[in-house]
Amino acid sequence: MRPKAPPMLATWLLKHFGCSPNNESVIGDLVEQRMQGKSYFWYWRQVWTAISSSWVSQAKGHPWPIIRGIVAGWIVYIVWMLSSSVIFRESSYPKWIVGTKLEILLVAAILVVLLSARVATGWVVSQVSGEHRKAAVLGFVSTSLLYSVVQFGLQRYLFWQSSGIPLTNLVTHIVLLGCFAGLSAFVGLIATLFGSGLLTGAPRSLRLESKRR
Repeated sequence: MRPKAPPMLATWLLKHFGCSPNNESVIGDLVEQRMQGKSYFWYWRQVWTAISSSWVSQAKGHPWPIIRGIVAGWIVYIVWMLSSSVIFRESSYPKWIVGTKLEILLVAAILVVLLSARVATGWVVSQVSGEHRKAAVLGFVSTSLLYSVVQFGLQRYLFWQSSGIPLTNLVTHIVLLGCFAGLSAFVGLIATLFGSGLLTGAPRSLRLESKRR
């Protein structure tokens, strides 16, 4: 019987987001059982279970570094949202830019700044939480995604209440905006994870510290 290869994406997710100190051993055990005949869906279920249970274990065993990292991330995030609402409002740049090629460059520059802010937020969470950075970063991105969903739903509800448009038109409106908001949230999520080092390995400061040891 030919050995069954484990799903690469599932293994990658567990490698980068598994919070257990014995994460490599967990991966090895799951891969071995998969190659011995365990199903594709079994492997995925075990990966999600390993990630979630390891996060819960870290949160129970080391709550303060994780909370500290999440709070630090939210402080940076809130400060950035408040400042960007002033800096990037439409009235803050000359009206003659609207409709010209310079407006495209301006929008591109704003996107770069927005993504840079998310990268910086991930870096702050990672640095503040130290060796528990995986759990802190996952906690921060989870709460920020939950906030985005609640904010989007509340905004659409208030819009519907104030506009009085038919419900069928509202559904189309929500679907279109939801796709755009979902894409924006996904890009922001990737930028945050990249800044935290979870997608590329340990941040530079942690790598240097490990080399000294």
